[in-house]
Amino acid sequence: MAGGATRYERLAAECAVLRWQLLPPQLLCGALAAIVTHYAGTALSLGGLRIPVLLISFLVGTALGGRVCEAISPWYRKQAGALRNIRAEIAALSKRVANLYASFPTRPLGSQFKKHYDLNAKGIRELEHLLAMGMRNERREVWVAAFCRGQEVARVTATMGSRRRCRPSDDVSRWPARARELACSEIRQYHNHPGSYRRTSPSEQDRVSSRALEKLVDGSGIRLRSYLVFWNEIGEYRILEYDCRNLEQVVCVFDAAG
Repeated sequence: MAGGATRYERLAAECAVLRWQLLPPQLLCGALAAIVTHYAGTALSLGGLRIPVLLISFLVGTALGGRVCEAISPWYRKQAGALRNIRAEIAALSKRVANLYASFPTRPLGSQFKKHYDLNAKGIRELEHLLAMGMRNERREVWVAAFCRGQEVARVTATMGSRRRCRPSDDVSRWPARARELACSEIRQYHNHPGSYRRTSPSEQDRVSSRALEKLVDGSGIRLRSYLVFWNEIGEYRILEYDCRNLEQVVCVFDAAG
């Protein structure tokens, strides 16, 4: 479902619509409570307490308005029930994703990223899933280079960076020769943007790096592909392919709903 919305994202959008639909009746209840309080306050001569009392009555009326509307309006009752169901499903999906990330133990200080998250000798799709899990857990930029033979990954290098910057630690000038030694036809480089939710784009430096790496393998018969990993609010990830010629295409979306 490359590029499509996940089940969580569709539910979150429906939730927002329902909340806006249910808000006016609640506000109306709050306004009615404030009006009643106003006339009662006039009789009781509240004086300087009038405005605070009116505000409190409005807020309480709005907060309790949902229960009142559910009791008297079939339409409101139906919409409120749908909202509760959506929120319950969102909570279940959020818990499922949180448990998935929690299944990876904390990486010990000094332990290699690629070894801790077991990136070696994997298929491309499994590698992408594991590195996306690891990158989010680390909460900083990570650079991963995968030397691919068809759909299999023959070699992986990984470098830990800071919150905003990362670069490969190995000698990239040797990548073409190393790829030929391993009979690989493709090198994939992945990095992430920590703290980016739902939408991000390659930075100018990302494109400069991609251009430099493409020039490095130019004429060698090796293809260089660049990818950016980012997440939504609950941790479902996307992988976006880009290059120095303004390509931006989401090629993988992880949907916790399956």
